[in-house]
Amino acid sequence: MTKLAIAVCFVVLLASVEHRVEATVVRLLTDFIQNNVAGIPLIHKTEEYDFDPEISKKRRELYYEVSIY
Repeated sequence: MTKLAIAVCFVVLLASVEHRVEATVVRLLTDFIQNNVAGIPLIHKTEEYDFDPEISKKRRELYYEVSIY
Protein backbone atom coordinates (compact mmCIF):
# COMPACT_ATOMS: atom_id res chain seq x y z
CA MET A 1 0.00 0.00 0.00
CA THR A 2 2.85 2.40 0.74
CA LYS A 3 4.33 1.78 -2.71
CA LEU A 4 1.00 2.76 -4.23
CA ALA A 5 0.87 5.93 -2.14
CA ILE A 6 4.42 6.85 -3.16
CA ALA A 7 3.57 6.24 -6.82
CA VAL A 8 0.46 8.41 -6.54
CA CYS A 9 2.45 11.22 -4.91
CA PHE A 10 5.10 10.96 -7.63
CA VAL A 11 2.51 11.19 -10.40
CA VAL A 12 0.84 14.19 -8.75
CA LEU A 13 4.20 15.94 -8.37
CA LEU A 14 5.07 15.31 -12.01
CA ALA A 15 1.68 16.57 -13.08
CA SER A 16 2.08 19.82 -11.18
CA VAL A 17 5.26 20.66 -13.13
CA GLU A 18 3.44 21.28 -16.38
CA HIS A 19 -0.01 22.88 -16.34
CA ARG A 20 -1.15 21.44 -19.66
CA VAL A 21 -0.54 17.88 -18.51
CA GLU A 22 -1.90 18.41 -15.01
CA ALA A 23 -5.57 18.16 -15.92
CA THR A 24 -5.02 15.03 -18.01
CA VAL A 25 -2.93 13.25 -15.39
CA VAL A 26 -5.27 14.18 -12.56
CA ARG A 27 -8.24 13.01 -14.64
CA LEU A 28 -6.53 9.70 -15.44
CA LEU A 29 -5.59 9.26 -11.80
CA THR A 30 -9.08 9.97 -10.49
CA ASP A 31 -10.65 7.71 -13.14
CA PHE A 32 -8.26 4.91 -12.22
CA ILE A 33 -9.01 5.22 -8.51
CA GLN A 34 -12.75 5.49 -9.10
CA ASN A 35 -13.08 2.56 -11.49
CA ASN A 36 -10.45 0.13 -10.18
CA VAL A 37 -10.08 0.80 -6.47
CA ALA A 38 -13.32 2.30 -5.17
CA GLY A 39 -15.71 0.88 -7.74
CA ILE A 40 -18.38 2.61 -9.73
CA PRO A 41 -21.00 4.50 -7.70
CA LEU A 42 -23.72 2.02 -8.66
CA ILE A 43 -21.96 -0.65 -6.58
CA HIS A 44 -22.30 1.44 -3.41
CA LYS A 45 -26.05 1.91 -3.80
CA THR A 46 -28.05 0.11 -1.11
CA GLU A 47 -31.39 -1.53 -1.75
CA GLU A 48 -34.07 -2.77 0.60
CA TYR A 49 -36.07 -5.93 -0.10
CA ASP A 50 -39.23 -7.02 1.66
CA PHE A 51 -38.39 -10.69 2.20
CA ASP A 52 -40.81 -13.12 3.78
CA PRO A 53 -39.32 -16.57 4.55
CA GLU A 54 -42.74 -18.26 4.60
CA ILE A 55 -43.55 -17.15 1.06
CA SER A 56 -40.19 -18.40 -0.16
CA LYS A 57 -40.82 -21.82 1.38
CA LYS A 58 -44.19 -22.04 -0.39
CA ARG A 59 -42.70 -20.97 -3.70
CA ARG A 60 -39.88 -23.51 -3.37
CA GLU A 61 -42.37 -26.30 -2.71
CA LEU A 62 -44.44 -25.20 -5.71
CA TYR A 63 -41.34 -25.12 -7.90
CA TYR A 64 -40.38 -28.66 -6.85
CA GLU A 65 -43.88 -29.91 -7.58
CA VAL A 66 -44.13 -28.30 -10.99
CA SER A 67 -40.59 -28.53 -12.32
CA ILE A 68 -38.56 -31.27 -10.70
CA TYR A 69 -40.67 -33.99 -9.12
